[in-house]
Amino acid sequence: MLLSLLTGLAIAAPPTVEPAPPKSPDTGEYFRLSQEIEKLSSRNAWSGVTRLWPELQATGVELSLHDWIAGAHAARAVGNAAECRSRLDNARDLVEDADTEREIIEWLAEIDTHYGKVSLKCDLAKKPAVLEVGTMPFKPDMQQAIGFAIERVTKECDFDGMLPAGTYTFVVGDKRTDLQVSPKVSSVQIDLRRHDRKKKK
Repeated sequence: MLLSLLTGLAIAAPPTVEPAPPKSPDTGEYFRLSQEIEKLSSRNAWSGVTRLWPELQATGVELSLHDWIAGAHAARAVGNAAECRSRLDNARDLVEDADTEREIIEWLAEIDTHYGKVSLKCDLAKKPAVLEVGTMPFKPDMQQAIGFAIERVTKECDFDGMLPAGTYTFVVGDKRTDLQVSPKVSSVQIDLRRHDRKKKK
């Protein structure tokens, strides 16, 4: 009787499904994309680097120092200062010569000295949102960073990144919230998705 029961359970048990093997890195595609990014970088065609960047990372191959530096330039060109800094950190881990290391450290220091962390969130389905800047800085890369944040707020109202030091106003519907961005001192977090609550750190 016990043998029959065990046999029945064995028959009824679902077949064992083997997990899919991990996808192996595509080195051929990586080299093709990396060479293309190198060509685009030599022409300062950062929009092209930005377009290829997700494909490069999707190859699963460890990126080179040149890849990370090119990616940092591309992120700065579109105004994504936080991503630029992240890619510079990865580049610094791979650097071997003193000149390149000094260049990366100076770039990181420039970001940390002039930018602060900001998080702005709201529900666009309820109210439109805009980000206003008190005084637009003169440096083009800072202007790009502000433009990048303004676009994210207007289209998605979900910005997590870095903004140049200064005063801004986060406008959601008829609610205006002033914020001061200060490098190395504090981060600013404003989340109006729940009960219109404001949080600052």
